[in-house]
Amino acid sequence: MNSLSGISATPGDSNPERIQIQVTKAQAPQFQHTVGDTFASIEGYIAFDRGLYELRLVNASGASRNEQEIVAISVAPADDVLTVAGYNVENLDPVLERVERTPVGDPDDDVSGGKFSSIADHVVRLLGSPDILALQEVQDNDGGEYSEVVASDVTLTTLIDAIIDAGGPRYEPLSIDPIDDTYGGQPGGNIRVADLFNRLVSAPTPPVRVRSLRRRSAEAGSRSLRPSRFVTVR
Repeated sequence: MNSLSGISATPGDSNPERIQIQVTKAQAPQFQHTVGDTFASIEGYIAFDRGLYELRLVNASGASRNEQEIVAISVAPADDVLTVAGYNVENLDPVLERVERTPVGDPDDDVSGGKFSSIADHVVRLLGSPDILALQEVQDNDGGEYSEVVASDVTLTTLIDAIIDAGGPRYEPLSIDPIDDTYGGQPGGNIRVADLFNRLVSAPTPPVRVRSLRRRSAEAGSRSLRPSRFVTVR
């Protein structure tokens, strides 16, 4: 166990013996727990999904919370230090999806729900407005709706504006749009990674051009399930 009462992944050992507790969307509001919390009793059934064992929760009782101190970056780095942080924005999008266009019937409203402002607060207050911010699970501009939209410029601009409102810098976005419905995540959402960089500190030089290519497999005429995407600097 590490100092946070969790299990650390180390090179060569990703701890496959661990079993995560999987909750449904209906259970989630009553099951807000973090690393180090304990329970007197947990009931459920064991399943295997995406290479991991999990306990699908039926009932839990006797919760004891392990209070964690949230540590913010309080000292600015030296002028010759580049700061980089990663953040999983968990299917972030700028719209309230229309139910009839959402294949899994799971619309959400990240703007009115405060998700953008919450992430912006974390970036500025806890992460100290890093020079480069690497994002995961950025959705396209119409979120989980089934459509031909794959661009995420509105999603990223909305987040950048929220960071400015929270007192942070004006970041510049860098991302590559995926080919529609090829990269998993919420159906219709076209999640992708994206970078935000502070142009005053870390602007790419020379200018960056982003491209998306399909990678052909060894079998003539076939295509891989996940097309290649890469950046060229010219």
